[in-house]
Amino acid sequence: ANSVSANYTATIGTGWSGTAAPYTIAVTVTGIVASDTPMIDLNPSATFATAEKQIEAWGYVYRAVTAANKITFYATEKPEVSIPIKIKAVRK
Repeated sequence: ANSVSANYTATIGTGWSGTAAPYTIAVTVTGIVASDTPMIDLNPSATFATAEKQIEAWGYVYRAVTAANKITFYATEKPEVSIPIKIKAVRK
């Protein structure tokens, strides 16, 4: 009851930090808050060859941590392609 949902889209770029796993990257998501535990999923390209690369890259991501207006992602390997994502946050 009294829940509010918000939908966002973002792109995880290729500027991952770190010389060994875990690699990290912070992505701006205006409106997300630290207390959110959003559902995040790949929003793949309509072009099959591009989508295949994005699917593989998304498989490297194992953790997402929210903060005010950003999500930090952690990966086991550095994705070499940008990863478009869709985000749904539900909060009271």
